[in-house]
Amino acid sequence: RDSVGALVKSVVGTGIFALPPAVRASGLVLGSALVLLMAAISVFTLRATIYAVRALRRRGMGGSDGRIEFQQMTSAAYPSAATSITLLCVAGQLGSVLSYYALVAGTLAPLVPGLRYIHVVIAMTALVAPLSLLRTTSHPAFSLAMSSGNVACLLTIATVVGVGAMALWADYESGEIEHLELVDTRGVGLMFGVALHMFACHMEVVSIEQDMADRSRFEHMLDCTFACLTAVFLAFGVFVYICFGEATGREWDDAAHTWVESTILHNLPTGMFVATVELAMSANLVFMTPITLLPASKALEELAGVTSDGAQAALRLTIVFAVAVGAVCLPDFELITGVTGALSSISCFVMPALCYLMFCRDEMGRPEVVVARAVAAFGWVVTVWSLFRILTPGASDLSPPETID
Repeated sequence: RDSVGALVKSVVGTGIFALPPAVRASGLVLGSALVLLMAAISVFTLRATIYAVRALRRRGMGGSDGRIEFQQMTSAAYPSAATSITLLCVAGQLGSVLSYYALVAGTLAPLVPGLRYIHVVIAMTALVAPLSLLRTTSHPAFSLAMSSGNVACLLTIATVVGVGAMALWADYESGEIEHLELVDTRGVGLMFGVALHMFACHMEVVSIEQDMADRSRFEHMLDCTFACLTAVFLAFGVFVYICFGEATGREWDDAAHTWVESTILHNLPTGMFVATVELAMSANLVFMTPITLLPASKALEELAGVTSDGAQAALRLTIVFAVAVGAVCLPDFELITGVTGALSSISCFVMPALCYLMFCRDEMGRPEVVVARAVAAFGWVVTVWSLFRILTPGASDLSPPETID
């Protein structure tokens, strides 16, 4: 039960709020198929990660308790690429923090007249900066965030679903249900990135398996939990798109007569209850930000050889301010989520498959070898293709929308 809870916490996060716009961008049928595909590959690579770790344990690595972290596994496989792999993992964590900033600032700015996106970023940085100097997540502020975070996230998801259901019923009664796109290849890159971001828990899952009293039950726990989470994610993404249609994750600009990208929370109506939900979600993300930054900060300190307290504090503050500047320059939540997910394909798909091949090759049958090689190649293709589709103007659904007269 504890392992299931830890896995759910590792997977469920802000990425779920980028899923409905990704379904809108890729279409109901294509989007659903891509979510299922990415979930299946994620389960394979999560299993591959654990199989590689177990192979290293059999070789005597990890000591008496057999504790081997993800980065130790990849470093053992490719010592010369250890720094690059660490930097990719750090980039993924910093990308998650950027998405926190974008979601919080984009959510809170419209709540107060005169409040702008940059004002929220500055206020959030003022709160996060001192918390980033803490050396451990056992601080009461972090404990509160971890205990209340799931409640805030579930409350927000329930609110989005509830509001969407009412909007769908109103459209049904008025006969104004719009046409929904089934297949749109322009959104393939975004969906790949968002799905990867949602299912990326390869570093966390190593610790979860090692903390289990009976490690042999890991595979069964993983399969059951991921099946349930995939069903919930897919149901949420599809249902919300059906409810809001083209307005999913968008706002209509009357002056320009066009859609403007925003977060899914902007689909919620104004009101005291909705504002309270948005504040609770935002407060949770503010306190989760230094928690997410902590492993990235430690990794960069280790790479830079920083050991003194003063130098570590300076480096951590520099990271916080750099992320804040990045949030101002790149305020699009869905774009950040998609790019972060696309980059994580290397650490979540490519490296687990390659480590599996390297450490377990003698135990693998021909089909497993073929699948592992295919997944590694697919991971590289997803990274390049997703980044191209997301970042190239006119290639994706995130390009400036056409004006509608």
